[in-house]
Amino acid sequence: MAITLIYQLNFIPLFIVGGFSIYCIYFYIILIQKEKNLSKGYTHKSISKYTPIQIIANQEETKIDSLFCKKSHKRKSVKPTVLLADSNIDFRSYLETRLSDHFIVKSFGNGLEALTYIKEEYPDIVVCDTMLHGMYGNELSSRLKTSCETSIIPIILYGSYLNGRQRNTRETSLADVFINTPFHIEDLKIEMNVLIKNSRFLRKSFLQKVFGEQFLKIEEEEDTLSEKNYIFINLVKDFILKNIDQENLTIDEVASELCMSRTTFFNKWKSLTGEAPKYFIYRIRMEKARELLESGRYSVNVVPEMIGLRNLKNFRHKYKEYFGITPSESIMKKQ
Repeated sequence: MAITLIYQLNFIPLFIVGGFSIYCIYFYIILIQKEKNLSKGYTHKSISKYTPIQIIANQEETKIDSLFCKKSHKRKSVKPTVLLADSNIDFRSYLETRLSDHFIVKSFGNGLEALTYIKEEYPDIVVCDTMLHGMYGNELSSRLKTSCETSIIPIILYGSYLNGRQRNTRETSLADVFINTPFHIEDLKIEMNVLIKNSRFLRKSFLQKVFGEQFLKIEEEEDTLSEKNYIFINLVKDFILKNIDQENLTIDEVASELCMSRTTFFNKWKSLTGEAPKYFIYRIRMEKARELLESGRYSVNVVPEMIGLRNLKNFRHKYKEYFGITPSESIMKKQ
C-alpha cells in the first residue's frame, strides 16, 4: 500500500494512503486544523493551558505505589507512565510522539498484550482506542475495572461518535472518560492529568482512612526493612480482598496464608499499624461496600453478600456507624 507522508509547517503528520478510508483522512486533517487555529479563536480549542504532571518518588509516594501495585514498584522517572493502545500504527505513533515529552509511553496494538503488560507493570493511566486487535478497547477497559488489582487505574477510551447501540458498549466498558474522535491533543493531556491526580488522591485517602492519618507520615528513624513491611501489608490486603465475600474470614486464615502463627501475625500487624487485624478486615469490608455502592452498578440488597456481611439489617447499621450516612444515601450522593 502506497503511503505519502506530508508534513505541515508545525510538523504534524497527515497520512494519505491509497485505499485508506475517507474518514481517517478527514480525522488527520481535522487534527491539523485544530492545531493551526488555536490562536484564531477556533471553537474547539483546548479550554486551558496544559501543565505537565510529575510524580516525585518520595517515601510517601513509594508507600502508596507499593501497597497498590501487584509487586514492589520503583519509579525511574518523575513522568507518569501511560499505556497507549491503538491498532492503527500511524495514529499510535503520532500520539506516542506528542505524549512522550511529558509521559513515559508504552504502546501496543493488541488488546491482549496490553492487558498482560498492565497486570505486570501497573501504569498510571491507560489510553486506548475502542478498536484493537485481539480484544476490543471496551472489553479491555471492563476487565481492568472489574479486577480488584487494576480497578483503580484510570482509563480513557476514544473512538467515533456514539450511537444508541454504542452507548451501551461505552457504559459496560466502565472507562473513566470517553473522548470522541477527532480530539485535540492538549485536551487529551489535560484529561490524563486530572485522572492521574484524582487516582493518586483516592489511593492516599483510602490508605489514611483504613490505616489512620499517621500511616503515610514518614518517621526519620524508619528502618531499612520498611519495604518488606509494605510488601507484607500488601499481601494481607490482597488476601482479604480475594476472600472478602467470606462472612467468617478469620485472623487464623490470614496468618496461615502467610505461613505464620496467629500470635506472630497478630503481634507483627499490631506493631506495623497500631491496631488489631480484625479492625483492618472490618475497614476493608466497609470501604469496598462504599466503592460498590458508589459505582451505581449494585443495589443495597446485593452489596452485603459481596463483602461478607450477609445480614442486611446488620450491614445497614454498620455502614451508618462507619460512614455517618446510610447505604442508600451513598448511592444518591453519586447520582
